[in-house]
Amino acid sequence: MLNYYKTDDLQGKISSSILNEYKMDYKNLLLSSIVAGFHRAYGSRDVGISMARDIVNTINDYTENLWERNLLVWNLYILARDFIDDGEYEYALNYAERAEKNWSRDVILGDDIGVYHVSWIEQIWLRKAEIYLLTSQIGKFEETTDKILSERFNFFKYAEGITGERILKDRCTYSCFELMSLQKRKENIDIAVRMIKKAILYKGGSLMSLYSL
Repeated sequence: MLNYYKTDDLQGKISSSILNEYKMDYKNLLLSSIVAGFHRAYGSRDVGISMARDIVNTINDYTENLWERNLLVWNLYILARDFIDDGEYEYALNYAERAEKNWSRDVILGDDIGVYHVSWIEQIWLRKAEIYLLTSQIGKFEETTDKILSERFNFFKYAEGITGERILKDRCTYSCFELMSLQKRKENIDIAVRMIKKAILYKGGSLMSLYSL
C-alpha cells in the first residue's frame, strides 16, 4: 500500500501541478514513481528510496497488468542502483533479481509516457555484473558479462541483416566493456586498456580499428 510523502522539499523546484496531482492521487503508482524520482534529484534521496520501496511492495510479482509490471521493474531497477551506491549489495542483488524475473520485452508497452521503463534485460544484467564485481564474485561476473556481450552481438548481428543497424553506440555494450576493464586492470593492464578503448569506440560510434583492438 502506498503512503503519502510530503513534498515540501520539492516546492519551487518542479511543477506545482505535478505536486498537486500527487497530493490528490498519491496512490497512483505512476505519480508516485515520478515524485520519487524528483525526491532523488531535488529533495530527499531517502524519501525517494522509501517511496520506491513502497511501490515495489505494493505490486505483485508476475502481474498480468503491464502498466503495473513496468513500474515494478523500473522501480526495482532504480532501487538496485541506489543500494549499490550505498554499499548494500545483498539488497541490491535482491532487487536486481526480482526485476530480472519480472522483466519481459512486452513490459515496455506499459509505459504510458515513454520514460519509465527498462528496454533490455541486459540493463538488469549489468546491475548484477557490477554487484558481482564489487563483491569479488569474479566467476559470476565473467559469466554475466559474457552473457551480456553475446546477447547484444547476436541481436545486432540479426538486426544488421534486416535494417543495416550496427552495434555501435549501444549503451549496454560499452557499459559492459567499462566494467570488464575495471575488473582486468589489476590483473593485466594491457587487456584493460584494450577493453576501455572498445568501450570508447562503441560509445562514440566510430568504426575505426574497432574489430582489431
